[in-house]
Amino acid sequence: MKHLLPSINLMILNWLVCTEMGEMTEVGTVTRLLFEDATRQIFSLKTDKKSIKVLLSDDQQRVEKGEHVTVDGELINHDDFGQQLHATKITHTPVTHDLIADFMMMGTGIGKAIAERVIKAFPTNLVDVLENKDVESLCSVERVTRATATVIINQWHKQAGKAKLIPFIEGILKNAPPTVRTRIKRSAKLSYAHYGEDTTDKLKEDPYRLWSFGSFKDADLFAKAMGMALDDERRLICAVEEAIYKKYKEGHTQVYPLEFLDELQKIVGDRLALKAVIAANNAANTSPPRIVVRHEENTNPTDSKFAQACREFAEQQEFDDDFLRRDIYNQTYALPGPAIMEQYVQQQLALRLEQSVPAMRVADLDITAYKLPGNHSLNTEQQCAVKMVLNNAITAISGGAGTGKTSILYAVNDMIKSADYDVLQVALAGKAAQRLIQQTDDHAYTITSLLNKIQKDGHFLQSLDTPVFHIDEASMVDLLTMYKVLKAFEGKTIRLVFIGDYAQLPPIGPGLIFHRLMQCQSVPKVELKTNYRSKRGIVEVGERIKAGIVFEANNEVDIIEYDSSVNLMDIVQRQYVQLMKDNEVHVIAATKSLVQQSNIALHKSLRKYDKYIPSAPDFKINDEVIYKRNNERLGLVNGSTGQITMGPAVDCTGLDQTLNVDLVVDFKIEGQKGLLLKDIIDRTRGEYHLQHAYAITCHSAQGSEFDTVVIVLQDSIGESMLVERSWLYTAITRAKKKAVLIVKKGQIESILARGFKFEKINCGLHL
Repeated sequence: MKHLLPSINLMILNWLVCTEMGEMTEVGTVTRLLFEDATRQIFSLKTDKKSIKVLLSDDQQRVEKGEHVTVDGELINHDDFGQQLHATKITHTPVTHDLIADFMMMGTGIGKAIAERVIKAFPTNLVDVLENKDVESLCSVERVTRATATVIINQWHKQAGKAKLIPFIEGILKNAPPTVRTRIKRSAKLSYAHYGEDTTDKLKEDPYRLWSFGSFKDADLFAKAMGMALDDERRLICAVEEAIYKKYKEGHTQVYPLEFLDELQKIVGDRLALKAVIAANNAANTSPPRIVVRHEENTNPTDSKFAQACREFAEQQEFDDDFLRRDIYNQTYALPGPAIMEQYVQQQLALRLEQSVPAMRVADLDITAYKLPGNHSLNTEQQCAVKMVLNNAITAISGGAGTGKTSILYAVNDMIKSADYDVLQVALAGKAAQRLIQQTDDHAYTITSLLNKIQKDGHFLQSLDTPVFHIDEASMVDLLTMYKVLKAFEGKTIRLVFIGDYAQLPPIGPGLIFHRLMQCQSVPKVELKTNYRSKRGIVEVGERIKAGIVFEANNEVDIIEYDSSVNLMDIVQRQYVQLMKDNEVHVIAATKSLVQQSNIALHKSLRKYDKYIPSAPDFKINDEVIYKRNNERLGLVNGSTGQITMGPAVDCTGLDQTLNVDLVVDFKIEGQKGLLLKDIIDRTRGEYHLQHAYAITCHSAQGSEFDTVVIVLQDSIGESMLVERSWLYTAITRAKKKAVLIVKKGQIESILARGFKFEKINCGLHL
């Protein structure tokens, strides 16, 4: 999101101040990548005589450090940076004797002295030594170990293999448009990292291997250029993989044929779709399997178009329709990677459910009498949850916003530490981890930071005695994340505590974990229902959304319906101004585009008379802002929100640092922070880390609470893919005092009719 702020790459702009000097060709080694974004690379090319900067403005061509290339282009004389080569074509070049010294130092990690010693030892036949993989001869050179010799030879053949691969691709695609050739060459280079010297042979054997490193469209173009028929089984199997992968990106880890048939028919057509499914069944029997097929009891699809296609195919091919029904209707199809991860997670959770854990020495009376800060007691549901955590290997705690989930963590942590046990707390996002720290008075990690700590410090886990491991906002934990967590703790006795709300936003990535735990009969669980935070009207609307029941406005929830003739931003501004007098207000919108529109409109109207920040003129004093990256020096995380309180200041009394700063932000959790311009903007990429936050997305808002929320919806096509029951429930329950819902007429009914997204996700995790 880059609202109000031009996405300008200052470094690239500087390259435009130049004078043409003529076309030229240079051969050399890529020694350094100076800059890279989605469309450009700037790199240093070392030739036999000099080093020159090269600008490559083709997003379909990319170079890597250590590669040997021929660059065709125009030599430009820049007023500030001197001579530069603006590339029009990049060709991979076999390593010649002139490039050997650069090759050895760039690709192997050896120094100049050893490289020169090797070249001196083989003045005329070094290429032959490398081509013949003569490790013994290389080891005869002083200070060249067998390991070093092996690396040198492997790197040599890697470069030679690339130089062989690219002409092969270009030969096949000689009649294809240049953009297609460069795009497929890029995928082929990625495939080389996997197949190595065998890449060319592998692609000849099955050109659809390119699919794993690019797109089906490009693999299909390449295969057709090789003369492959449309009904070739290799093409049909890859088409099924593509259809399954698209469903995987939507959150499914397995799918029935009826769930991916429409997508498959778009790829291969109606006539070949069923043949492709049968080919996929055959691919499931290879070793390793291309596709994982499981038998599941599905609903009887006899009246479906797929069933009709099966019957017609059975008649034409003399197959038994009962055979097709048994082996296709009730089978799920999955890609091997997700299937393996899901099986591992299932096995690990089942194992932990079965294993016993040491008893925690906390008496029931102590739990009943426990007092939270403010002298509050635990209610019956919370006491039950505490006992479950203390006595089970896995516990699932579900509850809506404000039902006291964090109070349970506070009490559990206090009791566990009093009994000399350890506690670990994690959340997906840095903002959620900081909220855990604030509310429980205990350290917390993001899942990523904890996994990094475990990987770097081999003794970290050994120092913990049966820790209680809290996973907050667990409804958003996807399959890959859970797989990594369980891998890190494999063989370690811990108590897993999943805390979340099944009705809130589901995982961004594929798979379901928390929802399956809540459905599992053998998992100890408790659902908290008493709300301590939000006013009654907000709670009632939240419960009706969960139940899929149409709701009406009440004292705490306003509903404003509008039609297309109305300026939506006028409504947003008017509501915001009315509500902000005595409350903290945030706008929640579904799409980044609507968030941006709202921020522009509110910044313009609300900050009309406030002072600009001289060094960052897109911001003014009193602006509501959000920080969009992790910054350890400042102690800020992605999602930290606050308000700009002052501009440039020399003496930042009370701040973490005393220095010249460009602006000061009072963050809600982290306190006042003085930000430098480098903390606000990445000039190289033209990205602003500090952004306006009058409006935010629902994902950014999850886990937060505000006095008042204004929920803005447009009922666009993109929005309808995001906004369903869990989105609306999450947005409404961010409010403590007041919620205003701005929608088109009939939109609420449409949202409720879509149900919960998690209910439509097909996953293979069964406990």
